Amino acid sequence: MMTRHRGPLAGATKASNGDRSAARRTGSIGRTLRSVAARRRVRIGAVASIALLTAGLTAAPATAAPVADTARGYQQCADSALRTTVVDDPEGSGAGQRLSYVVFTNTGTTVCRVTGAPRVAFVGHGDGTQLGEPAESSEPAAPFVVMLRHGDAVRAALQHTNIDEGAGPLDTACQAERADGYRVYPPHSTRSVFVASPQWACGAKVHWGTVSAVDTVPVGTARAGKACVNTAKVPAGAVIGRTEDVDRDGLADTQFYGARDGRHVYGIRTAAGGVYTIADPLKGLRAHSGWTVNTDSAGGTITVIDDQRTARLYNFRGCRFIATQHRNGGAYEFALGSTAKPGTGVACNDQNGGILPMRATARKRSNGRYDIVWTLIRVSADGRTAVQDPTSTGVRWANLKASDPRVTQARGSFCFAALKVEARTD
Repeated sequence: MMTRHRGPLAGATKASNGDRSAARRTGSIGRTLRSVAARRRVRIGAVASIALLTAGLTAAPATAAPVADTARGYQQCADSALRTTVVDDPEGSGAGQRLSYVVFTNTGTTVCRVTGAPRVAFVGHGDGTQLGEPAESSEPAAPFVVMLRHGDAVRAALQHTNIDEGAGPLDTACQAERADGYRVYPPHSTRSVFVASPQWACGAKVHWGTVSAVDTVPVGTARAGKACVNTAKVPAGAVIGRTEDVDRDGLADTQFYGARDGRHVYGIRTAAGGVYTIADPLKGLRAHSGWTVNTDSAGGTITVIDDQRTARLYNFRGCRFIATQHRNGGAYEFALGSTAKPGTGVACNDQNGGILPMRATARKRSNGRYDIVWTLIRVSADGRTAVQDPTSTGVRWANLKASDPRVTQARGSFCFAALKVEARTD
């Protein structure tokens, strides 16, 4: 039965200072960062100011809301925050079949989540009439939970029969009609979006296509000989999100946090298809989270995982994770939280054109206010060891109220340039 809506497309919508002390650097921190800036003119993938978890120790206004526990409550992306498009993939089409992708881009200002498969149908007659059946869903029992920053996108594969005026491979059972485009319901949404795409479609109730759950799949061509590749798989139901090009093949990669054999694992899935994991050794009962970022230090690409009590440092190089240690042995860790000693957090500095790993400390004054102190962490060129540079210690922000979000951030694990993903979902 055809479904009609009132109006041309009823039921569908168009796709659509911190203070002066915050800017100061002291001693060799300033010299180190200026040197980094001089070595590197352009920062790959310059990042916008990201709210909530992705905000590192930035000069956020004192009136901003604290962000400490937002890892435990990413909200589903609002309909108004998602821009919906459908793009064809000529290389994936042939033999009477077409491959298209339903793409959802986060145009909102905060990190949000998307999971599951969208609903897709053809509409026509100039009034939003549904033509035939919607595409079948191939959503798995435990789809990925995808974290999206502003500007990040996910896509769902739409594999469908190539219909023409004569109905193509489906012949007379199809009852071909001219469609105006697609009606798309984003995952978990009851509000449809119209995407204009004039083409032939089946007016009869026949199976014409299948749509998958959303995933982060990069678009582009990797540089030969650079990509990390294997046959491992990301755990079902993992929380995933885009990260930087960690294997340096020219394509952004995906990070994830999930569970395998009853244990938390953090990992990287490269654009070329390789999957590399860390078996999370942390014992805290809270949400387990992690982030990866390319730095301008000798250590290159670093990963930090945490359980909101302890953060541990790793290095990614040579298509594998390396557990970074102190110079005298033992895992390189940061104590997190307001009572943690000797440190209270880990961060990274993106000032003056470079990304460098830092130890952060919220040091309390006699008046009850706080200074945020940073110390540069120097990671060795092979990623195996790291040490604090005591000559680099300096005050990043001074005389902050206890309620200032920068105090909360200094007690956790944050990096302004990196999306943080977690093992726990709600």
